[in-house]
Amino acid sequence: VYLAREAPVNLSPDDVQAGDQSQLVYRAPDPEAGQGVYAGYCAHCHGFTGLGDGWDGQYLDVKPANFSTPDVRGLGEGDWFSRVSFGMQDSAMPAWNEWMPEQDRWNAIAYIEKYILVSNPSGKGTIMPSVWQTNGGKVANNFITLSQAD
Repeated sequence: VYLAREAPVNLSPDDVQAGDQSQLVYRAPDPEAGQGVYAGYCAHCHGFTGLGDGWDGQYLDVKPANFSTPDVRGLGEGDWFSRVSFGMQDSAMPAWNEWMPEQDRWNAIAYIEKYILVSNPSGKGTIMPSVWQTNGGKVANNFITLSQAD
């Protein structure tokens, strides 16, 4: 069922008021909103460029997916949604549907599809200037945890 899912589209307020239940989310995915979701929940394993080289991914027995590989690049919307929602068996990929709103999951997928899969087809670790180099090329401090111990 989930593999057949398609990204939601914007519904008008009239459609929502009329009880259109063709989709559970009433807004189309927003890649810009997905950037924050990806940075906060995905980048620590998959890396900012989607190469599976995040700072936590190096410690996992099953390495995080590299989005530039052909088997990942060829995934459809339903495949992405299923993997993000239910996780991946025998890996550290969690089931985000247990607590993350569906709109956030779609936003993260839209971000990956727009900025990572399209912009990084060669698998080179380049960061898109318009997305991540907004702070002089540095990662904002709210993405880094520092020890308070001396």
